[in-house]
Formats: sequence, structure tokens, C-alpha cells
Amino acid sequence: MMLLCTEGITYVVTAATRSEELAAEMAPLPLVFGLLFAGFFINSSSIPVFLRWIRYFVPLRWTFVALVKNQFPASTVFACSGPGCVRD
Repeated sequence: MMLLCTEGITYVVTAATRSEELAAEMAPLPLVFGLLFAGFFINSSSIPVFLRWIRYFVPLRWTFVALVKNQFPASTVFACSGPGCVRD
């Protein structure tokens, strides 16, 4: 599902450009922003409040949320008591 999402984004960027060189330069930009706002590397509470709305428009976030909900049902509880725990 993640592969299809990233391929779709790359195809849209490629179709919107006129040359292969420009497409190769522009394709990583939406993917990097998508990874930042999807919740892979940055927790939602770590994103500034005025930028949090962007995560609702990132397709990678929706696939990530679907995969997490599929793998970890609501009855699963994880206890975290270390200094590296981040609450969302």
C-alpha cells in the first residue's frame, strides 16, 4: 500500500514536468514532506501547531494509519515508562 502511494505521487510529479531531469529533481520533494508529516520520523505532537493541518493532506499518513490500525488493534496496550517515551 505504501509502495502504491509513493508511486502515485511520483507519477503525478513526473507527468507535471516537461523533462526527465526536472522530474528527477522534483519527485523527492513531496515524498520527503510526506514522510515528515506522515508520522514516520516526527511525532504529531512534535510538529508545530500551525503546521499540523498538513498531515491530513498527506496520503502517506493515511496508509501509515491504516497499517498501524491493522497490526495493532485497539485492545493492545503498550506500557512506556522510560525517558524516551513520547505521548501522541
